[in-house]
Amino acid sequence: MNRFFHRRGFTLIELLVTIGIIALLIGIALPALSGAKKRAKDAVGLSNMRQTGIAMEHYVARYDGWLPFAIEGTQFNLSPAPVVGSVSGSHWELKTYWSSLFFEVAPWDEWFGVWTYADPRRSEENPWAGSPGFDGPFYAGRTSLEYSRALFARPEIWEAGDPIVDRDSVLKGVRMSEVRYPSGKVTLFDTELCIRVRCDYPSDVKRAMLFVDGHAGMHSYKDANAPARARLEELRTLHEPIHDTAGGARGRDY
Repeated sequence: MNRFFHRRGFTLIELLVTIGIIALLIGIALPALSGAKKRAKDAVGLSNMRQTGIAMEHYVARYDGWLPFAIEGTQFNLSPAPVVGSVSGSHWELKTYWSSLFFEVAPWDEWFGVWTYADPRRSEENPWAGSPGFDGPFYAGRTSLEYSRALFARPEIWEAGDPIVDRDSVLKGVRMSEVRYPSGKVTLFDTELCIRVRCDYPSDVKRAMLFVDGHAGMHSYKDANAPARARLEELRTLHEPIHDTAGGARGRDY
């Protein structure tokens, strides 16, 4: 045996340099991987929105050109089986329970998964059931999307003029033909984004939105046109983008 032979290992400095290089590479790779994951989720969300746009077209065709609308006091189903439960509320509850009107054109068993985003707190088998154990942020009968109230009440509510006293005169449906800017008026939009992930500035975050003409895109509340002050007393303090579109169905959000 050669008495001058010996095994050479890493010195402490070499080991620290190697660890530093690995940490640097991980630091570079993680944001790229995170960005790719987000883009993949966005792509799925937009695809689901476009499919929803097709369901909306079927609804409008079935109901002679009327956009989804429900009279005051409508009972909204919380599951595909009406016997399980229902909820009723003000006229404006349709923004949350709009999918209850879609049973005939888009059965929940087939479509509800398209209208909800994946989250471990939501039931995968029955997404309309909300959070397992009823201890999470997702509620029965609700999708991840909200329906703009500017599309299920008369445009005069969000146009200039004196306060409206006769609310029954404006709590009426809107025809597709009344929408002046189909490519600029949002129909449905993702309102659960900042429930699923942390949002330091919710108004700045881009989220999936479906427009009346059927196209989908990623937009932020911040970039939307300023909401209008409603002429109806019950909405006077809200001023929410997308929902309180200036001009209602005759206006545009982007």
